[in-house]
Amino acid sequence: MKKSFPERKHISILTYLLTLPTLLTVELSYLATRAFAATSPVDPTSGCPGSSDTNPQIYTGLGCIPTSTSGFTSALLTFLAGTAGAISLVIMLIATIQIMTGGDNAEQVKKGKELFTGAITGLLFIIFSVTLLRIIAGDIINLPGFN
Repeated sequence: MKKSFPERKHISILTYLLTLPTLLTVELSYLATRAFAATSPVDPTSGCPGSSDTNPQIYTGLGCIPTSTSGFTSALLTFLAGTAGAISLVIMLIATIQIMTGGDNAEQVKKGKELFTGAITGLLFIIFSVTLLRIIAGDIINLPGFN
């Protein structure tokens, strides 16, 4: 029997939920960068409130980044832990949506639970590894920037 309607390629709602905020963020950051570029000073070190001769910082799109070794190490560790936490949160949200939309499909609910458990496990792994790194590098070895 011939089909009345041609086959359609369906796009899941998750695609729209993930694509739209990303495009809006890119567009808003572009507009903010253009507005800031028109009024920003030429000296990149003048916009940082905590910048001094002992703690030099440079103003970037990510904020004030220290240029000394000890300050940069701490800022990088904080940034990476925050980024990993944000990625873990997004994965947890995707897993929650997958569980909620699973309905009677036990396999999809199981995949969502596994994804959620994996995101929490990864987040705990990152938290404990950063804590262990700060204890070993900061308290035991006394490396600069880990105190």
